[in-house]
Amino acid sequence: MAAVARRLGGRVDPNRPLSDSRVRPPDIATLARPTSAVAEAHRSLRLTIERVARSEPVRSLLLVSPDDDRGRSGVVVNLAAAYALAGMRSVAVDADLRRPSLHTLFGVPNDRGLTDMLGDPDSPVFAISTAHERLSIVPSGQPIPSPSDALDSGFAGVRDRLLANADMLVIDCAPVLVAPDAVALAGCVDAVVLVLAAGTTGRAHAAKARTILDRAGARVIGAIVTGVDSEPGPYSAR
Repeated sequence: MAAVARRLGGRVDPNRPLSDSRVRPPDIATLARPTSAVAEAHRSLRLTIERVARSEPVRSLLLVSPDDDRGRSGVVVNLAAAYALAGMRSVAVDADLRRPSLHTLFGVPNDRGLTDMLGDPDSPVFAISTAHERLSIVPSGQPIPSPSDALDSGFAGVRDRLLANADMLVIDCAPVLVAPDAVALAGCVDAVVLVLAAGTTGRAHAAKARTILDRAGARVIGAIVTGVDSEPGPYSAR
C-alpha cells in the first residue's frame, strides 16, 4: 500500500434522498476499478481509520494537508467511495472554499453547494447523488468573502443536516498553513487526518500543521502519504 496510516498521538426530511439528481462520476478508481491497487489502498485506509477510531466512532472526517494540496482531493473522493462500497451512505464535502476541486473530479456543476448552506440554515441540502446509490457530493458552491468565518459559524449546522441522511462525511479543506479554515473546522468534525505529499511536504511544515491542529482542539488520528512510488503507486493516481 503506497500510503502510510499511523497514529499521531432548509430542513431535511429523513425519508427523502439527499438529492434526486444523479451524476455519473468520472474515472474515480475505487469505483471504476474496484480490484485495482488504488481501490485496495483506500479500502485499507478506511479499515485503518475504523480501527484507530474504534473507541470513538467517526462520522465526519476532515482530510487536510500542511501546505501542498497535491493528491489530497483525490484521497477524499476515493475514500468517500470506499465507504460507499462498504455499504455506508457517504458524502464527499468540498470545504476547500479557496481552490475547490471536487466538482471537477465528479464532473458536476459548482453553482450551488456548501456556501449556500453555510449562509442560510433553511436552504435546501445541496448534495448531488452519483451513479453509485450510496455516494453523494456537496460541491463548494460560489466563492464567498471570509471563508474561515463562514465555516466557523455555519459548518456545525451543515454537518448535522447532512448526517441526518448520511452515515459518513469525508471533507476536503484548504491547507493548514495556507488558511485558517481547518482550524475553523477542527471542532466541527469527529477526526482529522493529515495528508502529506511524498518528496514535497517538509517535516517542519508537517510538524507545524500538527501543532496548529492540536492547539485548535482537533482530534488528529493519523497521517497518510501520497505520491509514494511502490507497485503501481495507488496514491499517485486520482
